Amino acid sequence: MNNGTTDFSGRIAVWGPPCTGKTTLAVRLATELASTGKQVILLLCDRTLPVLPLLFPENRESELPSLGSALTALEIGTGEILAASVVCREYPNLLFLGYGIGENLYSYPETGEGRAGSFLDSLAPVCDCLIVDCSSVLYEDRLSAAAMKTADRVIRVYSPEMRSFAFYDSQLPLLEGDEWRADEHIRVLNITSNDIYFPVDESRANMLRCDAVLPYSRSLRLAMSEGRLIGANPGKKYRAGISGLVSVLSEKKENTGAAGTCEAE
Repeated sequence: MNNGTTDFSGRIAVWGPPCTGKTTLAVRLATELASTGKQVILLLCDRTLPVLPLLFPENRESELPSLGSALTALEIGTGEILAASVVCREYPNLLFLGYGIGENLYSYPETGEGRAGSFLDSLAPVCDCLIVDCSSVLYEDRLSAAAMKTADRVIRVYSPEMRSFAFYDSQLPLLEGDEWRADEHIRVLNITSNDIYFPVDESRANMLRCDAVLPYSRSLRLAMSEGRLIGANPGKKYRAGISGLVSVLSEKKENTGAAGTCEAE
């Protein structure tokens, strides 16, 4: 169950470097919002490591329709979207769109940004909340780039490791235009391992602003490796962290550059 404010509706983009737990975060955020009765779509953009086979390991290849077929269809309508979606037993109001077994960057023709934007707009009538798990390297995926530019909220995921900050040192200069609204991104510290020690205060200094912290959850890490992430119980502290993140998403901040809070768990 959720404890925070859950009145958010709209489009959320989740972005960050590889191995920061952004897909796990996106899935748990989607299930949190779906648990309130909202119709949710989780769009999984990664073509380097397709996520659907990891989330639904028991499904046969024929049972995992591809996002690529909908994205490259002549007409994009509700029928095409539903035909390309996977529904899980636990949350019938949560649809998954992603790439399937064996698919990669060259499985489908490259999508232009205009087409990507139109596709995202076509999802609006089908859901209350659209969550887009973006590719880490935006210039390799037009759909992720379009999602970042048009999202109501962008979640920027950090892990407590120097490579996470090195990624942003490299990639954030590419997001300097006004259309990216980089200063408005919600910054989340996601602790994906208990094997490293990186003080929260030092992480805050590197992040400049920290809006939420997600504590390490051993059960989530195990569930992801075993293909049962969707129905997993992440533990009380993690659930509180996700509920707090939903509250941050729901807030309408007049000054998006104001310092947020970042508390140790």
